[in-house]
Amino acid sequence: MSNAQRCAELDGKIEHHKRISSYVTDQLTLDGIAGLIKQMTAERPRAIPSKSSEGFRSIDQSVAAFPITL
Repeated sequence: MSNAQRCAELDGKIEHHKRISSYVTDQLTLDGIAGLIKQMTAERPRAIPSKSSEGFRSIDQSVAAFPITL
């Protein structure tokens, strides 16, 4: 599964749980749903690749690799 698909899946699940929570009045269930939403929200950024994992370097790292001497 690609990262974009994983993010879309998590977004769909988060929205689904938010909809469900609008119909529930039981506090224990609401707390459980809130915990699931928090867990999925925390998991979502890990589904998006960081630039460093794709082989990109920051400008500072690029400059340090090629020192300029005059």
